[in-house]
Amino acid sequence: MKSNENKELIMALDELEKERGISKEYLLESLEVALVAAYKKNFDSAENVKVEIDSQTGEIHVYAQKEVVKTVADSQLQISLDDAKKIEKKAKIGDIINIETKPKDFGRIAAGAAKQHVIQKVREAEREKVMSEFADKQDELMIGFLAMEDARNYYVDLGKARGILPKTELIPGEKLTMGDSIKVYITKIESTTKGPLILTSRKNYGFVKRLFEHEIP
Repeated sequence: MKSNENKELIMALDELEKERGISKEYLLESLEVALVAAYKKNFDSAENVKVEIDSQTGEIHVYAQKEVVKTVADSQLQISLDDAKKIEKKAKIGDIINIETKPKDFGRIAAGAAKQHVIQKVREAEREKVMSEFADKQDELMIGFLAMEDARNYYVDLGKARGILPKTELIPGEKLTMGDSIKVYITKIESTTKGPLILTSRKNYGFVKRLFEHEIP
């Protein structure tokens, strides 16, 4: 990654921490793991690799990790004691030595991987946030607006998420219009890869029960 891209990455992580409460340290650690995977995939490497990202500058460092041994049997994973001491004077048999490498084109690969990873983590954080906000809403009434319709369902805008109102769960004979404000009973909340699944009803026994509780003290 170029220096300006490095700075933009750190600025983006700082902004995410400030605006969305996603820990910068957590994002950096998970991003380092993702870049190791990207390195191994794109360079078909059997090496033990470590990636470090400077939390201030965004500079990325890639290290080949090799074990110090008496006799080298696998040069990708091992290094002789003599060679290790050229890098780390106090090296001894059994130590792990980090040897910095500068793989060609890895900056471009890292930039793409970083962007995708951050987008993924933001989506995960948003899903978790919505789930936490709706966690105590199951078996409760909520007010929303009819936002969409298809052959089988209405979709109710509940603010941070949309609830699914199957047409089989309507009060018999009722007609709904897009944009209407509507009360729904939350029958199920479940986390999925696409976000929270929120099922609602207007004919469930709980819907009637909650209406009476709200209308009749």
